[in-house]
Amino acid sequence: MKLNISAFSTIVITGASLVMLTTGCDSNCCGEVGKAAVNKTPVAVISPNYSLNGNTLTINGSRSQDEEDGTSLAKYEWFLTEDLTKTDCTGLPVKATGVQPVITGLEAGKQYQIFLKVTDKDGNVDCTSTGDITGEKPVVITVPVVEQPIACEDKPANEHADPTPVLNVYIQGTTNPVDTFTYGGKYSLSCVGSHDDCNTSIPENGGECNFNGSSWKSADGTCQNKPAPGDNSFYIENCQLDGRFKPANTPITASNMNIDLNLTTCSNQNRFNCVEIDMTVTDKYGHSSTTVKRFKVQ
Repeated sequence: MKLNISAFSTIVITGASLVMLTTGCDSNCCGEVGKAAVNKTPVAVISPNYSLNGNTLTINGSRSQDEEDGTSLAKYEWFLTEDLTKTDCTGLPVKATGVQPVITGLEAGKQYQIFLKVTDKDGNVDCTSTGDITGEKPVVITVPVVEQPIACEDKPANEHADPTPVLNVYIQGTTNPVDTFTYGGKYSLSCVGSHDDCNTSIPENGGECNFNGSSWKSADGTCQNKPAPGDNSFYIENCQLDGRFKPANTPITASNMNIDLNLTTCSNQNRFNCVEIDMTVTDKYGHSSTTVKRFKVQ
């Protein structure tokens, strides 16, 4: 008979009998001693620092734990459902995988409940929809409704600002700007650059430009003080205030960007030494703006 010394503390020989007094036991008589450790399921945790930007969701499951040895988990699977009564992820399709995935394409205005399922290296799983391990309410997100901006040209007419007029005065036949007129000079007036509040060309986008003007005699020759309407200082016979522009008040369009101003017919130098050109632009929304330029005539 072979004795297990570690299982016996005393051997007593009494007569012809051998008596064994045991003070320990082997694995066959000790209940749980020696058995393999019991597998524990992992704990899935949806971290509270998830973020929703428009229809894009960033979620985090890094607080999930392997309860056995603390090692990293083998798999993270994420599920989204519009069924807010759902209590587990059974039957739901996987929406994303990984510790911190980004989910796009969520539908504006809808609510989704989030589930996280984790699997450890032994194949044990846990699935949760709560935001932490204390059993808080399920994580439910609401995708915001983002109003799309209305294109400028699609705004109602009353929401448009007044257009911006740009008056160009060139030596006729050129694009050379002038700041002083000469008697007998020939000039071209243009509204190129005038635009509506959508920054589109006035004459090329359904609007028009109208020119007019006035001429008068300035005593000091500075042209700073324009006479009041009806003042006899105005030179009315040929220059301005009487539809002098030819053709008078013709709207300028994309095919007619210039209108002529010929001071040759205003040959009486003693009658005027100042000319003011005014231009009114009207956009296709019905809004108008006027600008003026004043010139000395030498």
